[in-house]
Amino acid sequence: MLWLEREVANALIDEYALVDETDPRRRATILRYVEDSLHAIPVHIRLGMVGVSLVLSVRPCLLSMLGRFDREHARASVRRWEKSRIGLIYQYMHGIRSIVLLVAGELP
Repeated sequence: MLWLEREVANALIDEYALVDETDPRRRATILRYVEDSLHAIPVHIRLGMVGVSLVLSVRPCLLSMLGRFDREHARASVRRWEKSRIGLIYQYMHGIRSIVLLVAGELP
């Protein structure tokens, strides 16, 4: 899983309050499932997702290097990308959000 994909998954977990902060194992389980699901995606689709991840990660990476990227910034970015009118960005977010919500709903 790429850095941005992990940050997006973490931000979605926080945004939808899927994990209590006192239960880090549940967060790790969700992230592991997301990673496994992303690895199971056919290569031709996965390459498109990697491309979108690389493009979207430029700004957060620069902010991270400057020490200005935190969870609140990640959540704001995710909210903005979820509402994007650009199809590739919307589909990217929809795919990751679907995986995160699916596994969170399936966990006891």
